[in-house]
Amino acid sequence: MLAAATPYGFFHHRWVATKFGITLAQLYLGIGVISTRLDAAHADPAGSLPPELLPLTLLMVAAIAFQAWLSVAKPWGRTRWSAGRPRPVTGPRWMFAAASAAVVVDLVAGFLLGHPAPVASVVVLIAVLLGRPREQVRTRRRAAPTSPAT
Repeated sequence: MLAAATPYGFFHHRWVATKFGITLAQLYLGIGVISTRLDAAHADPAGSLPPELLPLTLLMVAAIAFQAWLSVAKPWGRTRWSAGRPRPVTGPRWMFAAASAAVVVDLVAGFLLGHPAPVASVVVLIAVLLGRPREQVRTRRRAAPTSPAT
């Protein structure tokens, strides 16, 4: 949600696109591979842990650390898709407030329901993506210099 509300966007800069790709890989690795190993370990508590669980967990931790470094260092420039286009403007405060509130709402809903349900995050993401183009047009109109009448 923050990428949608900031000038960095999802695919405007290489480092953000890299973080996006790593996040998708972590989701699929976590859901498809690690969770099945954890379920197997949970089913047999007296048994030994699957040998691949530790390296996979360390891989996930290293990927999160790399993403944190990317967020701070911002090492690479813009992508070819954004070359020549004007840099997007930062979204209004309501976008950041809504993104933060959605996380809290989703956590509370997850605890109450007994399973994760990121409904608020999805709703806010859609609202940000739909509201962003209109907000950019308004901001650019306000910032555009007006020529004096002749």
